[in-house]
Amino acid sequence: VEAVEAVEAVEAVEAVEAAEAAEVVAVDAPDTAETVEAGTNACGERETCAVAGFDVELEWPPHAPTDDLVPIDAQFGIVDPDWAGAIVDYRELVTRAQRAPTPDGLLIRGVMPGWDEEGAQAGQGRVFVNASPEAYRRWLSAAADDAAANPVAGERLVFVNAWNDWLNGAYLEPDRRHGYAYLHATRAALAMPLPSAKLALLSHDAHPHGAQYLALNLVRELKRMHQDVEVLMQGEGLLEPSFEALAPVHRLYQMDEAELLAFAQGLRHSGVDAVIANTTVSGRMIAPFREAGLRVVSLIHELPGLIAQYCLEPALHELVESSDHVVISSQAVREGMATLLPPDALTGKMVLRPQGLFTRSRYRGLHDLSAPRVELRRKLGIAEDALVVLSVGYADRRKGLDLLAQAAAIACASEPGLHVVWVGHHEAEVKEEVDAFLQQAGIADRFHFAGLDFDTDDYYAGADVYALASREDPFPSVVLESLSVGTPVVAFAGTGGGADLIEGRAGIAVPAFDLEGYAQALLSVCRDLELRTAYAEAGRKLVDSEFSFRCYALDLLELLGRDVPRVSAIVPNHNYAHYLQQRLSGLSSQTLPLTEILVLDDASTDDSIAVLRELRGQCHPEPVLVRNERNSGSVFRQWLAGVRQASGEFVWIAEADDDVKPEMIETLANAMRADASVVMAYCQSEQIDSEGGVLADDYTAYTDDLSPERWRAAYTATGAEEALHGLAVKNTVPNVSAVLFRRDALLQVLEAHEQEIVSYRVAGDWIVYLRLLALGRIHFEPRTLNSHRRHATSVTAALDLQRHYDEVLSAQALARELYPLEPETIAAAADYAQRLRAYFGLEAEE
Repeated sequence: VEAVEAVEAVEAVEAVEAAEAAEVVAVDAPDTAETVEAGTNACGERETCAVAGFDVELEWPPHAPTDDLVPIDAQFGIVDPDWAGAIVDYRELVTRAQRAPTPDGLLIRGVMPGWDEEGAQAGQGRVFVNASPEAYRRWLSAAADDAAANPVAGERLVFVNAWNDWLNGAYLEPDRRHGYAYLHATRAALAMPLPSAKLALLSHDAHPHGAQYLALNLVRELKRMHQDVEVLMQGEGLLEPSFEALAPVHRLYQMDEAELLAFAQGLRHSGVDAVIANTTVSGRMIAPFREAGLRVVSLIHELPGLIAQYCLEPALHELVESSDHVVISSQAVREGMATLLPPDALTGKMVLRPQGLFTRSRYRGLHDLSAPRVELRRKLGIAEDALVVLSVGYADRRKGLDLLAQAAAIACASEPGLHVVWVGHHEAEVKEEVDAFLQQAGIADRFHFAGLDFDTDDYYAGADVYALASREDPFPSVVLESLSVGTPVVAFAGTGGGADLIEGRAGIAVPAFDLEGYAQALLSVCRDLELRTAYAEAGRKLVDSEFSFRCYALDLLELLGRDVPRVSAIVPNHNYAHYLQQRLSGLSSQTLPLTEILVLDDASTDDSIAVLRELRGQCHPEPVLVRNERNSGSVFRQWLAGVRQASGEFVWIAEADDDVKPEMIETLANAMRADASVVMAYCQSEQIDSEGGVLADDYTAYTDDLSPERWRAAYTATGAEEALHGLAVKNTVPNVSAVLFRRDALLQVLEAHEQEIVSYRVAGDWIVYLRLLALGRIHFEPRTLNSHRRHATSVTAALDLQRHYDEVLSAQALARELYPLEPETIAAAADYAQRLRAYFGLEAEE
């Protein structure tokens, strides 16, 4: 509108100036070209491109070029024999507009929401039928695309006729029939995604160590979440090809100071507006990026000992000074920072956030770990019943290689079947020292150095216990990798976040550097199956509930200024093993990345658990499996269990046998973010059979008796309005998989009315919707983005028909109790119940 007004204002001024400078010229020229030529001669030459001589053409009225459209009067029962008008299909006009060729000259496209001339030209007007907000959206979208491709004087202009031409039925202004549907359609047609800003990740080098693996996996996760990422490398390393396989890599270590500053400024101009600076070492190169105007979020993992060892104090101060936010990985790091920084250095900046588990073990979720146990012992060449202590990482003094060797000597003396394996590179001097000690202790053949091995799944899952022997370790990812597959951890207390995490929950924290106590703790876990099993179960639950890498990445994006809606997908499953691959693939393919996937298996007797365990490593984010040993007796109890566990702002109850289009969740989440009063948003669903064949393109045949128009356009309504228009008559939301809920509101309803809801077998979802909409509004998206699978032997089809009928009556009664209804709605509900009773073949009620 502003663009149009600006153009009109400029043209008006130019017209006045031209009129003042020229005489009025009377032209007797019915030919348009002659008229324009006369005007041009009088007012001065302007750039003319059209044959007729005009600078720009405007399609007005938008329906003008329709004389050749075939009238469809015969389809209607016209009773006035003198009627001389014409009835035309609006949809044909939209199709023509969508296929319109590019004009030779400058053209402003015209669009109209509808047209009916009978008000102004009674008995002889043109009437366009089948106009709808959705058809108008398609027309406007095509016109907007044309305007973008063919701007006029640098502006992208579209003419819409009209805001409020009520006389001719051409109006966008809200009314009682369509509500805000035409305005929603206008927004949808014009909402072109802005190019998203890029972000960069700064890694201090590419050596195969913990912090570098975190950086690599963070890039991978951000790419999965559709973020445009570039990598800044301060030093070289073996992982450089792995980074390059994911994103562009810029080698800062090849630049001098002037080149670095110029690069940072160029990076900002290329669209990068934020940088994640991983580790304290990044402080050595962060200043140019801050100076270039990039937002900086730094990740600090180091404890004071390592910072002092590598003289990183100046880098730490520079990093904190340049950062908008400083993410601290553990309480131990936080306490260490307090000893190295001024008291207020982190005020308003510090965020305490462990990084989450970024690895994917093929054994995660399995309780039978006999296969990796056998494979690990085969790989080491030891007995199948040997006890194995594992440690992974760079073998140096900080990681406690020497301490573990001494504790191993003590433990091996009392347990002949005990073996220790260390996976990873080593520091030569420390390794030489430890080798000499092991030879002297007589256990060199029982302490195995496996070297660098990128496939560590068999090690973690096949070991009896993980030995974290570090003198200091801020928050080692190896602890999470161990706990995720049920391997308990033994650590020295007070040495970092890993020891703090497992103490009393998933392992044993021994007083710092008590080697005798450490050896006994290793033996206790190895020998006591009951203790090991308890720690294993606690460790798995801890990782599943608190250490999602997807949530960690989302937290960083939020700190970087990216507002990504948090959506938890809840997948209730019972004996749908054969649909799970398609279902989980659809969840992973959402254009809005999901926060978490919670699969709730209700004691399936098919291969569901085996299939889920096989598929979970292929899904993003990795699903959390919650299994009931006994069937809950109601899918609505599973709803409640899932919503309670969910962490997202929104929840999606994605039934295991349904399917989805990639853009569904993004579409619904955006609508709910735009209106905080909306507690549920849903889209149109197609109906498919058990094999995936389409039974119906949508559910409009089901809702047409309520309104042939309401479910063909987007709308937002209050609970009272929704009940009035149909939800008090029948369940107008046929499939919960098509719905996105606001979690807090849904949880409130499920907890407050649990017993009522679970008493229903068919209409429980309808009861939820009725009660939920007493708390807020509903939004409907007319695009078919969900596929509802209809089974011939579904719960609904096999139910006692009388009970089904009674539940419908009960839901209708609840609607009357909750909302004020018009007599017409109450009558429609009674009529629907009567028709349903007849369809079920039930005897008429007395």
